[in-house]
Amino acid sequence: MPDNVTLPEAWMLGSNGNSAIETAKMGVGYSFAQFFNEQLSRKTLDAYRRNFNPSAFSWRSRKSTYATW
Repeated sequence: MPDNVTLPEAWMLGSNGNSAIETAKMGVGYSFAQFFNEQLSRKTLDAYRRNFNPSAFSWRSRKSTYATW
């Protein structure tokens, strides 16, 4: 394996609190799928932030929301 390789950003697309927690445990970014579940809550994002474990993919929590119309 080559040295000094930059890892790509890793994100998980999820639509509930359980996916937010599991994503946080993996240490990757969480994108909320608002097109699946329109009920984005602060509770879901807080759960992600509280459970975030830094990883080789990210040293800090990152969130986004994805919606389509």
